Amino acid sequence: MGKYEKAKSNDLDRFVSEQNIARYRNLLNPETSEHQRRTILRLLKEESAQLRECQQTLHRNNDE
Repeated sequence: MGKYEKAKSNDLDRFVSEQNIARYRNLLNPETSEHQRRTILRLLKEESAQLRECQQTLHRNNDE
């Protein structure tokens, strides 16, 4: 995969992660059950980690 394809893929991954994070945050409302809240918080943590990884990859690619 070339540099352009990697950047394009990373942009899409970053966009999806940002959208998922916004969605999970919206789901954390007072009516959410404790079980659902734990699941949403786990997904939010995983998605945040994936977004950080995308950002680090972007910075590495820009440094090359």
